[in-house]
Amino acid sequence: MKLLFNRVMTTFGPKSRPHGRSSGRRGRHKGGRRWRITRRGSVAWVTLLVLTAATFGGVAAWSNPFSYISQSSSPEFATTIVKRGPLEVTLTEPGQLESANNTVLRHKVEFGGGLTILKMVEEGTFVEKGQVLAELDTSRFVKNAQQQQIWTFVYDAGLKTAEARLVIQKLQNESLNATGEHQLKMAQLDLKKYLEAEHPQKRTKFLNAIQLAVETLETAQLGVEYDEKMIRKGYVTTDELKADRLSVTKAELALEIARERLHVFDEYTHKRELAQREANAFRFERELERVKLRNEHALSQRQLEVLYYRRWSSYFRNLYNNAMRQIEACVIRAPHEGVVVYANGGASSNANESVIYEGAKVWEGQAIIYLPDVTSMQVNARIHESKILLVREGQPVTIHVDACSGETFRGVVEKVALGPMTPAWLKNNLKEYATVIRVTDEPERVVLLKPGMTAEVTIHVDPLESVLQIPIQSCVDRGGRHFAWVVDEHNEIHRRELKVRTSSADAIEILDGLAEGETVVLSPRSDLPDEVAALGQEMLLAEEAAAAGAASTSTTSDGWPSFFDDDVPPVEPAGDTTAAPATIVPPPPPTGRLPEAGTKNSR
Repeated sequence: MKLLFNRVMTTFGPKSRPHGRSSGRRGRHKGGRRWRITRRGSVAWVTLLVLTAATFGGVAAWSNPFSYISQSSSPEFATTIVKRGPLEVTLTEPGQLESANNTVLRHKVEFGGGLTILKMVEEGTFVEKGQVLAELDTSRFVKNAQQQQIWTFVYDAGLKTAEARLVIQKLQNESLNATGEHQLKMAQLDLKKYLEAEHPQKRTKFLNAIQLAVETLETAQLGVEYDEKMIRKGYVTTDELKADRLSVTKAELALEIARERLHVFDEYTHKRELAQREANAFRFERELERVKLRNEHALSQRQLEVLYYRRWSSYFRNLYNNAMRQIEACVIRAPHEGVVVYANGGASSNANESVIYEGAKVWEGQAIIYLPDVTSMQVNARIHESKILLVREGQPVTIHVDACSGETFRGVVEKVALGPMTPAWLKNNLKEYATVIRVTDEPERVVLLKPGMTAEVTIHVDPLESVLQIPIQSCVDRGGRHFAWVVDEHNEIHRRELKVRTSSADAIEILDGLAEGETVVLSPRSDLPDEVAALGQEMLLAEEAAAAGAASTSTTSDGWPSFFDDDVPPVEPAGDTTAAPATIVPPPPPTGRLPEAGTKNSR
């Protein structure tokens, strides 16, 4: 033991530490801070190493290549690689079986008042789905249905006649509208023909007449000029000159007449023709609007007639259908398989007297028969709040029942409660959510299950396709924080803090802190017990330091909490009187931890 102590002191003493790289094994926190054993921690580490050496065989323990003082290049314990791949997550919780369909069959006849039970099956009879269980008196509903059926026939006939008149009116409207549209179109075409063809043609004719008169006048004037020259020479007689001058006068009159005709056409004839054709087009347009309005009015009258008969027909048909529904409701059928149980004792003044029997009178809403379904079962389970976000409706479930050893049943998550269940008074901090799992096996297998049996459900959470993961044993949880030990390329160990999300039975998902392909220690709890113990001690010291720092400002001068001095008035602080008072927090007990809830402090 002395040799071992000398070796430890030689290793960790200030004179034996070489310059540059440390001879001890190094680690790294999440933020990249490297840690090493220093002289201040040598005494604690010496004690720890001495105990470890004594336990594992003395000096043989120092040959571990990943011990604090070893410099071996190859580890002897198992490691694993951080990989990315699918992760299947399952949740296993206890539960209790119950019937999913415990049906209560009631008197559902509306406004039926008290109805007499005419027939009933015997209590305890196993019935099939759709089998008649009870029949109530239907005499009043049968008479009402006959009356409503007669009125329905009357208004149905009136409705058919009104619908035929409506069709005829629609066809007549289409014909009248087509005639009016045709007349309007013809008037518009006449107007267009006049503006684009007739008017330009007539005006061109008048213009040509004027042009012809102008040329005739010019020719006559040239003839008169020629005669006046020739008459001096004796080639033309006076009579010929007079004739040519008469031709000029006629040409001038003809030109004036042609121009006057053009003026009359432009100022009167054209405007009259244009106004007449525009008036015709406008008249037919207005006539078409009047025809459409008359047709719409006639059509609305026919539609109102149809609506009148249709409403009354529908009204009496609804009354008839309602009467038939009441008649049908008087016949109570089994919605599923089950055993008939009479709903007795609840409505009688004497709890021991049977109130459901043939000939008894029942009232609207009164329970008549209970019909539990033994072929439809479900499991009621409670899921802790830390796992409830993983559970969703529709997820497959594997069910094991204690009473059916070796049998496995299938199920599916049918309902997840939105709020937590009310906890017991001894478990105020426990928050669990009720979850219903429906058994989906065949009815032949479901009948093996009975309400009240204890079951264990395994919910198969949707598998994650590609996530970063390590084995579950490679992660150490301390105070809600997760850590792993990484082996680098120099075979040095570095502690990393991890950010995780979910886990399966053998792997845990890594969100941050590790990279794909890195090497981690497979089982740090067994292979690195000293490092895990040091981590726990470090977390404990950090918690105690935080608690001591928070409590240092809340004690009195004698070390007791200030809130115990209820009868002592507060002392005004010296100096700045505007400073806010310190927050009152109980001081830590001698062990360094806060007192447990419910304990009393005494001086």
